[in-house]
Amino acid sequence: MAQLIFSAVVASLLYSIAFVSVRADNQRLVSNETLAFGHTLISQNQVFEIGFFSPGKSLNRFLGIWYKNTPDVVVWVANRNHPISASESPVLMISENASLVISSGTSIIWSANNASGVASSNPVLHLLDSGNLVLVDDTSTTTEEYLWQSFDYPTDTLIPGMEMVDDSEAGVEKYLTSWTSPDDPSPGDFVFKIENRGLALADMVVLEGARKRYRLGPWNGMHFSGYQIYPNPIFKIAFVFKQQRLVSLGEPYEISYLVRTTLHTSGMILRHTMNLRKDKWNLATVFPLDACDEYAACGPNCICRSDRPIRCECLRGFAPKFQSDWDHQDWSGGCTRTKPLNCNGGDGFRQHSIADSKQNVYIRVPVSELAFINGGVLLMARLKRRAVKENNEDLELPMIEMATIVQATNNFSMENMIGVGGFGPVYKGNMPSGEEIAVKRLSRCSRQGIEEFRSEVMMIAKLQHRNLIRVLGCGIEEEERMLIYEYLQNKSLDYFVFDHTRRTLLTWPKRYDIIMGIARGLLYLHHDSRLKIIHRDLKTSNILLDGNLTPKISDFELARIFQEDQSLAKTKRVVGTYGYMAPEYLMDGKYSEKSDIFSLGVVLLEIISGKRNRGYEHSDHYHNLLGHAWLLWQENRIVELMDECLYDTFAECEVKRCMQVGLLCVQKFAEDRPVMSSVVSMLGSDGAVLPEPKEPGFFMERSCGTSPYIESENDTITITDLEAR
Repeated sequence: MAQLIFSAVVASLLYSIAFVSVRADNQRLVSNETLAFGHTLISQNQVFEIGFFSPGKSLNRFLGIWYKNTPDVVVWVANRNHPISASESPVLMISENASLVISSGTSIIWSANNASGVASSNPVLHLLDSGNLVLVDDTSTTTEEYLWQSFDYPTDTLIPGMEMVDDSEAGVEKYLTSWTSPDDPSPGDFVFKIENRGLALADMVVLEGARKRYRLGPWNGMHFSGYQIYPNPIFKIAFVFKQQRLVSLGEPYEISYLVRTTLHTSGMILRHTMNLRKDKWNLATVFPLDACDEYAACGPNCICRSDRPIRCECLRGFAPKFQSDWDHQDWSGGCTRTKPLNCNGGDGFRQHSIADSKQNVYIRVPVSELAFINGGVLLMARLKRRAVKENNEDLELPMIEMATIVQATNNFSMENMIGVGGFGPVYKGNMPSGEEIAVKRLSRCSRQGIEEFRSEVMMIAKLQHRNLIRVLGCGIEEEERMLIYEYLQNKSLDYFVFDHTRRTLLTWPKRYDIIMGIARGLLYLHHDSRLKIIHRDLKTSNILLDGNLTPKISDFELARIFQEDQSLAKTKRVVGTYGYMAPEYLMDGKYSEKSDIFSLGVVLLEIISGKRNRGYEHSDHYHNLLGHAWLLWQENRIVELMDECLYDTFAECEVKRCMQVGLLCVQKFAEDRPVMSSVVSMLGSDGAVLPEPKEPGFFMERSCGTSPYIESENDTITITDLEAR
């Protein structure tokens, strides 16, 4: 009986008409046509396209809408829960009752019913330039006469004209749901939605299942108090409130530029823009920005500070509720009062200012915690900190017990070893809180002494930038000295860029983003941080990559602090890595910002080419990679330097600009090299006229099969005052 009913339904929907497949350049679908795999509909102004696609490495097929000029950016998927196998031949059609249907043979895979309830004798499907797929009667495209529209069913992306809705009276809720993975558009773990909690408590939240992961903060009348992503001077956001409840949030359709907001598979909210004259998306805003944006990361009565290695602190007058958990960096239990309140009126309020915010919080405390001087309130703070003194500056040392580190690394087992740095092995570890860490264990026979160790800790603890590795703490016990970093699962840049298989994952847009990230990180070290840092060992293996392949400069053992007015230093002990050291540093021990910039230039040329500078071989000459790039530049054969796996993704103007900047950075004389602010400006300047580079350092041919440097088997030598890796 059930089979008979199903057959009847199929027969009703797939009514007996001689269907014809729509042409690939059609802009609409009528009731006697089908849209088959391999054919698409395109919006009138060539902005959006709809058809069947296979995401990422998947062989399954889905009906989706994407930007015509960037087809890898999909904004809507119809059959998210119903993948179509590669062996099937799906078609999209309009059924007899004016509903949309995806079918394969006699099977219905997905359907979208006529939601208006209005009968239609001539239903037509249009893809609008707004990206909205609409079913209308005849040729009418007014919103009042839509029989159905995709904007009512958002997936993971919000585009102008689309709305997020939380209207309990109308029983309407529209929100974003992440993909499961880049290869699977089925609903993932995260939901981004409006949350109303009583009057004037509208919020935007990201849920992971039933757990609240992130929030933008309650609406304060101007913006969401936790993060000012809406409104923004760049974006025109429209809000609708009913009885002080946020009913809908959307962005009016604007044709001067493209913009999209995506709920990533990781739960992050990414906002991209594109100038219509270019086919390149730019990342405009990201949320969350750091670990402190995670909801309730520190528990009650705590302050989260993203600029601190140990990010959770108790408010003044409070102490950890569970000290043992706190010692293991599990802050979820929060803090409790050290002194009880006086219910007879012997209490007062202490003002607590929130960093980077105009908001203040007033905490009720016992009057004994307050002192009055000249009629004003003096805040009594007793902050416990471990510090060392160096250069007359206090430095917080977040100490992690040896037992905790041993447990996290499974007693420094070989299975947990993930690398060997210049001064000792590095282990992966898992903290009791679930946080993954990387532990650098200083070798007892290492050349790095206690001064270098303290120097590295002091510098990294003071440095906070998204393109620098983040230190979580350190451990010192007897002869053991350890640094604990955030764990980055994608290892280092050289792991990808020099590997025959993995390098294909680094498309040109991704390599360009990595180049820009490294440059911004080095600009921060040289100019924008509280300390002026010369890294002295910048190389591809010291650029780590997080889960999104965001680059983070690491390994500061060799770094040195410069005074604000200092431009040059000299050492008798030259330390660094062959192939990346500037000529004046290798030969004379002189180092400065310009020696770091030389190293950056080498890294840029290695990223472009996928080849190492040191040990580079070519059939026509015996130059290193820098020399080879210089020869190609002189002969205007720029593209020949590029890694061949980039031919399908590269933008020639960007490759040329990055190659030119790389050659400017590796010029022989330090005074000819640009400063970092100029490097970042040149890399990001589209169409700007850049200076012509001069001859690079070490522009000399090697003898056949030999190297211009003295080498040892382990790549580390000491010749009088020369030490290289």
